[in-house]
Amino acid sequence: MNAFDFIVTIALGSTLSAVLLNKDIALADGILALFLLIFLQYLITWSSVRSETISKIIKSKPEILLYKGEMKKTVMIEERITEEELKAAARKNGVNELREITAIILETDGTLTVIKAMIYLEVDICFSIHHFIIFSNFLKIFFLTLQWRPGCRKCRRVFALPLLHFLHLK
Repeated sequence: MNAFDFIVTIALGSTLSAVLLNKDIALADGILALFLLIFLQYLITWSSVRSETISKIIKSKPEILLYKGEMKKTVMIEERITEEELKAAARKNGVNELREITAIILETDGTLTVIKAMIYLEVDICFSIHHFIIFSNFLKIFFLTLQWRPGCRKCRRVFALPLLHFLHLK
């Protein structure tokens, strides 16, 4: 629900309550007012789907309020968002400090989306590749052992050496 839908919903409720509670308003006038509001809502929604210009007037666009821990003060002033509201959105998403956040975005429906910073772990690539190669060799040999002949010296040598090497690294 965008801001326009919210306003029309409030107007519909207000008109309905005025018709029901105020004796000076005729029932026909109240029904006409309700149908007029519903028709205008449909007309504006229909035209905003088909026209980019009307869509830009009716709907807002998402705004980035915080990026990589740095607040965008000019955007925050334009959107009337305070620093405390950003911190509250961060706490709601389990983040204690704003520098731990990649971005906070004000969505078109008024909600704040928090994108947490990714934490990368440093991995010794050489060590990992070495273990991967050893493990893949072990798997190759394991599948070769499906054809292993117990009396053959070649089969025992091919199977035993990489297996011992793999078990030694664990």
